[in-house]
Amino acid sequence: MKHNATLRRSILLTLAMTAAFVLTACGAIAPPGWHALSADDNQVYVSAGASVVALDGTTGTPRWAFDTGADQGTSSVATGLATNLYSPVEVASNGDLVITAYSQAIYGLSNTGQVLWGFDGKPDRDTIITSEATLTDNNVYFASGNFLHSLDDVGNLEWSFESDEALWGGPLVTEAVIYQPGMNHTMYALDVNGAELWQSEALVGAVASTPALVDGVLVTGSLSKHIYGLDPDTGAILWDRETIGWPWASPVDGGNGVVYMGDLDGGFYAISAATGEVEWQIQLEGGIPSPPTLEEGILYVATGGGFLYSIDTADGAINWTAEPEPDFDDQLLASPVIFDSLVIVATTNGDQLVYAYQKSNGTPSWVYEG
Repeated sequence: MKHNATLRRSILLTLAMTAAFVLTACGAIAPPGWHALSADDNQVYVSAGASVVALDGTTGTPRWAFDTGADQGTSSVATGLATNLYSPVEVASNGDLVITAYSQAIYGLSNTGQVLWGFDGKPDRDTIITSEATLTDNNVYFASGNFLHSLDDVGNLEWSFESDEALWGGPLVTEAVIYQPGMNHTMYALDVNGAELWQSEALVGAVASTPALVDGVLVTGSLSKHIYGLDPDTGAILWDRETIGWPWASPVDGGNGVVYMGDLDGGFYAISAATGEVEWQIQLEGGIPSPPTLEEGILYVATGGGFLYSIDTADGAINWTAEPEPDFDDQLLASPVIFDSLVIVATTNGDQLVYAYQKSNGTPSWVYEG
């Protein structure tokens, strides 16, 4: 029975991803996304429905909530742009917060939930924001429709880059180069002013997630059962590794020349960034649509099968497994977050929205009922 429930959840995840792909490619409003998590040193932020809720990371007690449909007062964003959120709150270096919404509204918030600025990217709402924001000290970058936009740190548009097809994943921003994945099977490299430096040769499959730059190799997955290593200076393909399923989520730099990433069929991989060789590979229950969270040699992986895994980076050994809602079809689609001694996940359904576990052994700590 448990296996059947996991299979059902995996099928639902694949259907949801496919529907989102089709709708976004057609320029239509995408279906509601999943709940997402992030954290700073003081609190945990959950994007749920049309709201962001800040929780006490130790106890799960709510502290404040921000509603995208509420009157934003002096914000430049129009009142009442209620929309579902799916991307995590991004925490700037000064402690401020940035949240993106499907309606193409972007908000800058204080860490007490007060609106600092707003950007209304598309008043007619014909297209949507498809990526989470990427922050630097001075800029906010995000993909929307066929465009990559750069805002300054108070929400003013600085420049836009246009692709011939949709840009879905967020950019990787380095000191001198911005790497932007494209649904047209291409990776772009731009300078800091948005001018194109190069675009890669056509890859097999759309590139829908942020790449990682690891030891001089740009690593990215594509929606074609391939992971690529690209030359960051030219876009040339250095290596190509096939996977079990679509590698939707962004790769994570292990800090040891290895990248870690999963695919939508539950395959999870440790891959040499230099050569593309698989160091180890394991099979998890449910697709993996979000990047793993890495801390002190341990990977925390959430799956569409409704499981949270603690995995050793050395050999892929599973330390423990937790299943927040074993009796329901809840999926864990967002990356886990770490808060002190806890690893925290968000579900997609049910009365309990956020679960916290002890990192050491997976023992439950608290539950937030959204």
